[in-house]
Amino acid sequence: MPDGSIDRFGPGSRVLLVAAAVVVLAAGLRAAAVAVVPVLLGVFLAVIGSPLLDRLRRLPLPGGRRLPQGLAVLLTIVAGSAVVVFLALVLTTSFRDLAEAAPRYEQRFVAMAGEGRAWLARHGMPADAPLPEMLGPQQLLGLFSGTAATVTRLLTQFVLVVLVLAFALMEGPRLPAKLHAAFGESFRAEERLAKVAAEVQVYLRVKALVSLATGVGCGSWVALLGIDFAFLWGFLAFVLNFIPNLGSILAAAPPTLLALVQHGPGSAIAVVIGIVVVNQVMSSVVEPHLMGRSLGLSPLVVILSLVAWGFILGGVGIVLAVPVTMTLKILLENSEDLRWLAVLMGGGAREPSPPR
Repeated sequence: MPDGSIDRFGPGSRVLLVAAAVVVLAAGLRAAAVAVVPVLLGVFLAVIGSPLLDRLRRLPLPGGRRLPQGLAVLLTIVAGSAVVVFLALVLTTSFRDLAEAAPRYEQRFVAMAGEGRAWLARHGMPADAPLPEMLGPQQLLGLFSGTAATVTRLLTQFVLVVLVLAFALMEGPRLPAKLHAAFGESFRAEERLAKVAAEVQVYLRVKALVSLATGVGCGSWVALLGIDFAFLWGFLAFVLNFIPNLGSILAAAPPTLLALVQHGPGSAIAVVIGIVVVNQVMSSVVEPHLMGRSLGLSPLVVILSLVAWGFILGGVGIVLAVPVTMTLKILLENSEDLRWLAVLMGGGAREPSPPR
């Protein structure tokens, strides 16, 4: 195709070409989801673990030497792997204990449902809805069984995730030199890519830190109220905090139901209030303060990203949907031609501004 021939396409044709390219890319990602998911997780962990790598590389040794790059990468991977293995063991134990306790919870739930039907009947209201079948602990257990299967499948791909993590950590410090070699005197392009990388790192690091604090806060509150499996509900809050708006609702549902079964409506209300307060403080106060600006997405964009990435990558895609979409938004913000898309994806009408 001769140079400049693409300019002869009209706006409608360009939209169709872009839409066709997006469909082809989505189909390719869905077909290669088995390989794409470990790669995304490896890159995600590399961005989160890069501060630890930087600290290890600057660690002073006798004789004025520094820790070798390979050893620093190895120590970072060992630390990350230890955390992952610890979480896997604790979650496996929690899932097993939940399965063993499910019959007891189900009996209590059936008794509460019977009391509720009797109260409705005394007040002349219909009480024929099969509540235990719709909301019973067995249904909740089935949901977590599917989650456990997803975690087990990811652990089988742990080697690939570690390989991606290792090479990403090793290539990170060399990236500026490679950009300079690739672009030469084109400092504008180099600075733009460096800016994009810095903003993505800020977002992922702060989001991971805020999610961890959210999980600790929610888990501590649930444990304070005497609800079983507080670690499991805290971990659920940590994972679902990557999903704005909907994440707090989804994280509050299981411990609220369990609190209702264990201690009654008062405890369930206390669980809801505590989890909502923790999520609101973290997402509305702490996170914007740490990032220096609000990196929010439109609620419609959040829903569409959950549907799209969940369809393409499965259950893991739902968790990674917002971070991946936020990364795309940052890329669009730093593109003069596509900046308008970043404005449309944002939660407000103002033009996005760079972070501090």
